[in-house]
Amino acid sequence: MNNTLNSFIKNYFFLWYLFALFAIFIFIYFFTKDITLPLFITAIGFIGSIICLLSSKIMAKYVHKIKIVTLETGGEAAKLYELVEKLAQKANLPKTPEIGIYKSPDCNAFSTGFSQSNSLVAFSDTLLKTFTSEEIEAVAAHEVSHIANYDMLGTVIIEGTVRSIFYFIKFAFIILGVFFAFFSYSSANSGDQNSAEGFDMFKTMSAWLGIIISTAIMLFGKLISLFYSRHREYKADANAALLTSPEAMISALQKLAQDENETPISQTEFSCFKITNRPSFLEILSTHPAIEKRIAALKEQDSETNNDTPLNN
Repeated sequence: MNNTLNSFIKNYFFLWYLFALFAIFIFIYFFTKDITLPLFITAIGFIGSIICLLSSKIMAKYVHKIKIVTLETGGEAAKLYELVEKLAQKANLPKTPEIGIYKSPDCNAFSTGFSQSNSLVAFSDTLLKTFTSEEIEAVAAHEVSHIANYDMLGTVIIEGTVRSIFYFIKFAFIILGVFFAFFSYSSANSGDQNSAEGFDMFKTMSAWLGIIISTAIMLFGKLISLFYSRHREYKADANAALLTSPEAMISALQKLAQDENETPISQTEFSCFKITNRPSFLEILSTHPAIEKRIAALKEQDSETNNDTPLNN
C-alpha cells in the first residue's frame, strides 16, 4: 500500500475543488491587488475543519469513554493490540495507532486522528464479543486502511474547500450589493430616480442570486462529501481484503448487516467514521454504501484477482 501523499491525492477527485478554490483566489487577488483578503477567507473556510481534525481523537475518546489497551493490559486486549500492530506494519504506517475499546450495543469500529503518527482505532465491546478472530482482523484492517489512505485529511480538504468557495461567493455578492447601493444612492442624490430604482432592483437581484448560488454550493459540496465518504468505504474494504482476505472481510460485512442494534445517540456524531452506518432512504444522502453493494464489490475484486494469472494474460 503506497504511503505517500501523492498516491492519496491522485486517487481522489477533490482536486477539482482545490482548482476551483485556487481560481477564485486568483480572481479576488486580481480584483483587489491584495493577497491578505483571499488568504483570510481561505483560512476562515478551513479553520473549522482543521480544528475538528486536530481534536477528533480527543473528542472520540471522550464521547465513547474509550479504554485504551496496550500489550501491558494483557489477556484478549493484548492480542488485539498485537493484531492491529501487525496490520499497521503491513500497511507501512510509521507508528501503531492507539487501540481502544468502548461500550456500545452495536457491532462497530472506527478510526480517527489527524495524522498517520497520531491516530486511534477503536472497537465496540459487542463487536469483539460477537465476531470471530478472522472477522475482527478484517475490521481492524479496514480501519487501518482509513489511516493509511489519509481519509480524515481528505474529508478536511473537501469540507474546507467547500466552505472557502462559499465564503468567496458571499464576499463577491456583498461587494456587488455595495456597488449597486452606492450607485443607487448617487443617482437618487443627482435626481435620476429611474437609474436609482434600476440600481435598487439590481441590488435586490444580486442579493437573492448570492443566496441561491451560495446555498447551491453548500448543498453540492455536501453531496460531494457524502460521495467521498462512500468511496473511501469501498477503498478501505478493498485494502482490508488485501491485508487479510476477501472471505474474512465479506464475512465481517455480512455479520454487520445482521446487527440490528442501534448506535447510542451520544455516539452518533461519529457515525460517518464507523465501519457501518444506517443508510439513508437515498444512497446519495448516505455516508456509507449499502453493505450488499460493498460485498458485491469485494466479490468482483476477488474474481478479478483470481482471473489475473499468467494463463489469462
